Amino acid sequence: MQVTMRQKSVDTVELTVLLSTEEVKDGLKRAAILVAYEHKVEPDPKRQPVDVVREVLGKDEAAFLFDEAVMARCAPFALADREVDIVGEPKYACAQHVREGHTFEFQMTCVPVPKFELSSYDPVEITMPALAVSDDQVEEQIQALVKASADRGTDDSHSTVEKGDSVELELETIQDGKPVRALCSKARVYNTGSLSMPDDFDEAIVGMDVGETKSFEFEGPSFELDANGQPVMESYRSTVTVKRILSTVEPEVTDAWAARVMPNCSTVAQLREHIRSRLLQQQAKEHQKQKEQLCAAELAKRFNSKIPDAVYDAAMSEARKTLHKSLKEQGQTLEDFLKQQGMEEQQLTMSVMMQVREQLVRQFSLDAFAWHEGLSVEDADIDSFFDAISPNNAVAARKDFERSGKLFAAKGAAMRLKANRLLAEQAVVRDAAAHRVG
Repeated sequence: MQVTMRQKSVDTVELTVLLSTEEVKDGLKRAAILVAYEHKVEPDPKRQPVDVVREVLGKDEAAFLFDEAVMARCAPFALADREVDIVGEPKYACAQHVREGHTFEFQMTCVPVPKFELSSYDPVEITMPALAVSDDQVEEQIQALVKASADRGTDDSHSTVEKGDSVELELETIQDGKPVRALCSKARVYNTGSLSMPDDFDEAIVGMDVGETKSFEFEGPSFELDANGQPVMESYRSTVTVKRILSTVEPEVTDAWAARVMPNCSTVAQLREHIRSRLLQQQAKEHQKQKEQLCAAELAKRFNSKIPDAVYDAAMSEARKTLHKSLKEQGQTLEDFLKQQGMEEQQLTMSVMMQVREQLVRQFSLDAFAWHEGLSVEDADIDSFFDAISPNNAVAARKDFERSGKLFAAKGAAMRLKANRLLAEQAVVRDAAAHRVG
């Protein structure tokens, strides 16, 4: 891939990208697979995806779709080659369609992220609650452990199932003559009135006697939707025997109980401290995130520059595209969405514009802070960024960005995260409780 760049206007640059014949061959194959998936074109294992798509969609439409897919896939790599961080998405143009056995040249018009200055770079001042865990929160966790460790016995105080009873059932359920494994058991604990099963099932159980067997039919929702978007109901038949009504015997909170439910604690006092410590750790992450958000919002108040129209246009275009894509995935039209939200299209546009401006100002403010502080992005900072956006799958997320050429774009986001954390570290934080008292 060969990439050149020139300044096209005050706020835009144009990248010219030239793909070799080998890059075109690989790009067309990937593009065909993507287009086939998006347009629900059935694959033919005996034929190339490019040929199948051309036959099903027509050569002319396929040609334009292949152009778009190839250019969009190459864009992140081209931007990384020129080290250009942009707002929104590029606008593409090509003089000829991408074709096998030929090179392919196209242009990308982009809006680079502009640089701004802030009115001040002094530490920001915020007010927020101090990190703390109350005795009530600890007690709530203790009681949850008590309930979880409760023993189940037999309640002999009554023999007819009442609403709210916990019962042990033997049940067999069939649908269209076939067993439904999830609803077949020799000893299933069921809590009446818990809404875990359809009302018809619950009503059939309430009023049964211990030892009684009953067969009945009930309806439950399937995963399919009808024309009105409501779940299609399916019929089931269950044969149920009430084996016993259960009683719950909650244990006493003693040192022996504490040692049993938490092996590294030998006393109730140790268990309480263990719970408090764990809750503090859990809250610390959210507390830090809240602190960073408040600091970034405060820093944004120091942004007094005019954002160029080209920047707004690029960001708005991306926001609209994201909205329409989201609605399409949900099977919803824009008209339906507006009706659901009770708003006119102009109101939606204004709402999106306000959100876009807020996001841009926050981004540009953090960029300005990072430049002022002379920050740079190290590999560990990139890892921190992926830990933040994908805490349970950071390594895979980074590899995915690397494969798609988006790692350079991730560096910009990693820089802003690093700047935000430094900003929070330097911030003057006032305790909300003390502030109220004052």
